[in-house]
Amino acid sequence: MLGKQLHKALWMGFTVTMMMGQIVFLGGPVEAGKVVMVLSHDKGPYQEVRAPIVKVLGEDLEEIILSKNHNIASSKVLGLIPEKTDLVIAMGKKAVGLAKNIHLDIPVYYSLVYDQVHFKKRGASGILVGIKIEQQIKLLRELFPERNRIGVIFNPGLTGSLVNHVRKIGGSHQFQLMAVPVGSRDEIQTACRRFTSNAVDLLLLVADPTVIHPASLKIIADYTRKNKIPLVGLSRFHVKSGAMLAFTVDFGDVGRQVIEIIQSGNVTASESRIIPPRKIDILVNEVLKKEMGIDDMREVLGVVYIQ
Repeated sequence: MLGKQLHKALWMGFTVTMMMGQIVFLGGPVEAGKVVMVLSHDKGPYQEVRAPIVKVLGEDLEEIILSKNHNIASSKVLGLIPEKTDLVIAMGKKAVGLAKNIHLDIPVYYSLVYDQVHFKKRGASGILVGIKIEQQIKLLRELFPERNRIGVIFNPGLTGSLVNHVRKIGGSHQFQLMAVPVGSRDEIQTACRRFTSNAVDLLLLVADPTVIHPASLKIIADYTRKNKIPLVGLSRFHVKSGAMLAFTVDFGDVGRQVIEIIQSGNVTASESRIIPPRKIDILVNEVLKKEMGIDDMREVLGVVYIQ
């Protein structure tokens, strides 16, 4: 159930209550519980997503941040009851994992994860922050019409099927893929050497924990910078850490999407719906681009140059 500020700012004169696990518009003032937002962390993209949510929900939102005191925070989340909690918004992998175990009658919406999460005992819906490979490859072809060889480093046990998909989609856009497998971060340096002698002219990061670990990313970024190969990352963090460009969602807009979904009054504890992010930015490190002498990148809609 929701307080006066939320009634005024969010529901525009309507009131909301829970009926069979669904938020339903009734009309007329009632007292209500809170929306609880569980965050794995509170920095970087988390701040960007939470800002519009906090702005609208205000005092009707309770935040639980797992990174600050995980044991106490986890106990608090697992102790939530539907009589006092209208909705849980889970942000990040750890928060989503914890949300799998909350009371089955509390609706769950989640985000800040790349792929759909399957809840065995309940429904849960979310907005993913991963950008489909089809979109990434299409954008790469628009940005680099003259480049045809993409390199990927991956751990077969973690992202083998994903890389096979990259190969298939890349082929439909006239890209050849050179995929180099690794079993651990210790093999990253050797993997980079496989791309020497002009074997590739783009290097694409995939959401592989072995490869996008900060230590691995530094090795890959140093290699691509030295060899003047555009490194394509997955986030603003990757661009700041040495990637020349990245395809990323607008995290602030993800927060606005969450609010709009709550406003729709159509969040249930039994349904599972996945909504893609609606805004994609192409972040480019302009300084690094000039330093590497990359002059064949086309201008396309959505490019944001950062220093």
